[in-house]
Parts: sequence; structure tokens; C-alpha cells
Amino acid sequence: MFPSLLIILALQPGLAPQDTKLSLVHRIDGKDVARSELSLLKDRVTGTVEGTERRVTAEIVLGQDGRVSRYVRTLHGKSPDRLVGKVTLTSLGHGSGYRLREAGPLGSRSSRIKSGRVHAVLDSNWLEALIPAFTDIDAGRIDVLDLAAGKVRTVRILARQDGARYLDLPGGGPTLRLSKERAFVALELPGVGGARIVRAGADEAKVAPPAGVVEEELTLPDPSARPATISRPRESGEARAGVVLLGDGNATDRDGNAAGGRSHLMRALAWDLAEAGWVVIRFDPRDPRSPGTSLEVLKADVLAAAQALSRRTDVDAARVSLVGHGQGALIAVEAARGTKDLINRVVGLAPPARPLREAMRTRLRARLRALGGTTESIRAAEEALERDLDQLRDLEKGEELPPGGALLRELLHLRPNERYLASEAPLLLVFAENDVEIPASHRAMVQTVMSLRGNGRITVRVISSADRLFRETGMDGPSAGGAADVARRRHPALLEYVRIFLEAGNR
Repeated sequence: MFPSLLIILALQPGLAPQDTKLSLVHRIDGKDVARSELSLLKDRVTGTVEGTERRVTAEIVLGQDGRVSRYVRTLHGKSPDRLVGKVTLTSLGHGSGYRLREAGPLGSRSSRIKSGRVHAVLDSNWLEALIPAFTDIDAGRIDVLDLAAGKVRTVRILARQDGARYLDLPGGGPTLRLSKERAFVALELPGVGGARIVRAGADEAKVAPPAGVVEEELTLPDPSARPATISRPRESGEARAGVVLLGDGNATDRDGNAAGGRSHLMRALAWDLAEAGWVVIRFDPRDPRSPGTSLEVLKADVLAAAQALSRRTDVDAARVSLVGHGQGALIAVEAARGTKDLINRVVGLAPPARPLREAMRTRLRARLRALGGTTESIRAAEEALERDLDQLRDLEKGEELPPGGALLRELLHLRPNERYLASEAPLLLVFAENDVEIPASHRAMVQTVMSLRGNGRITVRVISSADRLFRETGMDGPSAGGAADVARRRHPALLEYVRIFLEAGNR
């Protein structure tokens, strides 16, 4: 099985001064699902992909001008002699277009695509040919032939931070990761499951922090016992302020990643703050569906991390703050209550703006719209959600709760604005303008309530041209790729707002 994705096979003259061969591994949800070989032989790329269900063999041939001359891709089932499909694309010459022939068990058909010569072919079954193209092309516009649509598109290859490249495709494109030596490391694909193609033997190398940051691994004290990471400035000196980071409620690791993608928001923030002089701790969150996970347990984990910081000789115990993202922001506010001697300040990034029931409904609506859901299907999904929440609310004491039900029932009773107003520590709430899960009307309500009743202890900021993960989106809102573009630059205003607020507590 292979991730469904329209991909680009683009090659340029002079791409390969010598023959190249790559051994690759396909991964979804961290599990190997296929292996492949890719060979680049001057004027052509050949490849094979072996999975549990299918086998792909493919070849793309270039003309003297570097444009696509011929493309052949064959898809087999479990048995090598079981043909699932074959596609052959042949140039008609003189820029007059291509002849497309599609064959399968039920027969074949031919068509003609009128176009000039194209740089690339869009296909869903041969991802590997993207690798040499991406490695060679830093940025620019290229013409591609979309097999599914039978037409030519002009698409962009965009240079991103950390030497990454992003392919701007409708519905979201892949991101290429390279080493400092410009060698291929991984191809990260959009969609659920964190699908990736990685160079065999090279994908497990841990990304190193900046030169000015040192990291230490530890385990939080019992009964929390959560695996954690300390990020601190390399230069030693006087005791520094400390920060505890909490990911969103759907985060699966301490870096802030979720099952649907790899944002590394918490890791990036930890390194930014450590470079700026803080000692930062982040820890692996509990699975909210696990038995015994409750709001009190989550708060205890936060305080265990804060206490671990306060006991360090390089941390000023009077200057420990909490920074939470999404649902983690509300957990941070709750954990800080009654801890004046431990927690100095609290920051909420993209914090809940409405009660959880309403927030869940808004989030569901936004995600279904992004997937092209109809008005009727979205309404039906919202009604199903309401029924599930009502059923959870009405369970009698002693009745068995579904996985995660105990924590969800606790969170459903919290009203975010009331919890923010009850914060004893100074509180900064930072929203993103293009966060589709927190509409402008919800943000406006928080801003109004906090300005009227916050007594100056609560600050609200909105970062323009940023999404929920605080990546830049442009003036026109989220790009077509939405959250799929994992290489977009983190908005510089995020660190600036957090830094200024936390530094105010150091005076």
C-alpha cells in the first residue's frame, strides 16, 4: 500500500553528473510499509517499489532539452503476473503534446494531450523520482502534466527554512529534507499518519539542536515518571529562568507532534528559548485514552516538570513559567493555580476560546470543510458528535466510560474564559489569525472579556498571517496546502511575544 498523493517527477539537464542509486524506506505512522530502489542514469530515472500489496516498476526518459520524452509506470498486485495497471506517456515531438495509453485487466485506452513540452509528470504511484528533482532544484516554476486531470499545470518549488523545499500542489504538497551537504534525508508527505520516504540507514539520526544549545535526557520524578528533555544555553553562568512546555491535547510526543503530522512546534520553541537564555523542559504527554488519565494527573505532570527545573542549580526557582499550546494552554492555567511559590508566569498559545463542546464542533466543521464535505454531511457529523457528548454527560456514576471519557467529561465542564480570569499568575494568550479551529468571533470574545475584566494581569495578542502552529500563511490566509506544508517558516512574532512577556517576570 502507498500513500495517495499526486507527485511531481521533475528532472533538469545536468542533474546527474554521475550515476546515483538510493535505497529507500516508506513509512506510515512510524511503521515500514515498503522498500524501494531508485537509480539515476544520466538521461533517465528508473525505480522499483516493493510493498505488501503492490509492486511498482517505473522509468522516465528525458530528451536532450531535459523535458519529458517518455514515461512508463507499471503497477502489479501481490502476484508479479497480476497486472493492476500500466501507464505509458510518449512525446509526439516538436512540442505538439503527448500520447497517453492506459492499460489494465479490463482493457486499454489511448488519448492525446495537447501541450508543449513539460518538465514533469504528476502520478500517484511513483514518489521516488521526486527526490533527485527536489535535490537539484532550489526554487522556481515548472510545467507538469497531471495524469489524473489530463492537463498541464504550472506549479512552484519553494525554498523553505532549514534548507527544505516544498512542492506547492493543490491540496498540499510534500516537503524534502536535506542534510547540510545537500544529500537526501527524507521526503515528508501530507495527510494523516506522518507518511515519509527516508534514505535507508539515515532516517534515525536525531536532528541536532543549534550550536548554542545543549540537551539532556531525564525522567520526571515519581509518580509522574514521564521521559523528558532539558534544553539549556551552552554557556554557563548565573541561574537562569526556567520554562515548562506543554503540547496540544492531541500531541503524541514531547516535540509537539501529533498523529496527523510532524510540526515540531515544542522542540522549535524549546531551542529558540534556550538560545535566548532560558532553561527549558518538555516531556512526553500521557495518552488521554489511557485508564487513570485525569485532569489532576495531567496537572501533576506539569508541576513535576516545574519542580525538576526549580531544583537545578542553573535555574532560578523563583522564575519558572509555563507555556502551553492548544489544550495544553488550558492545562497550564489550571496547573498554575495555587502555586505562587513555584509558577511565575503562564503563556497560552492558540488556547481554547470557547467551552470544549463548542470548540470540538467548530474544529470538526473546519476539518470537514477542508476535506470538501457537503453541508448535509457536516451537519450530520455535528449531530453525531452532540449525541456522543450527551451520552457521555448522562452516564450514571459507576457506568463504564469509553477510552478517554473520564478526562473528556472533566474538560467539558471547564469554561476557558472563567479559568483565564481566575489565573493568579500573569497570563499571556497568543492567537493566530488564520487558525481555522478558533474563528475570529471566538478570539474577539476572549479579547473583549479579558480587556474588561482581566485587571491588567492578562495580555492578549493575535499574530497576523499565521496558522494554528504559528507558521506563516501569507496575507491571503492559509495556502492550498494548509497544514500539509511542514516546512513553512515559524512566524518570528511568536518568539518575540513570548520572550518579552517572560522577560517582564525577570525584573
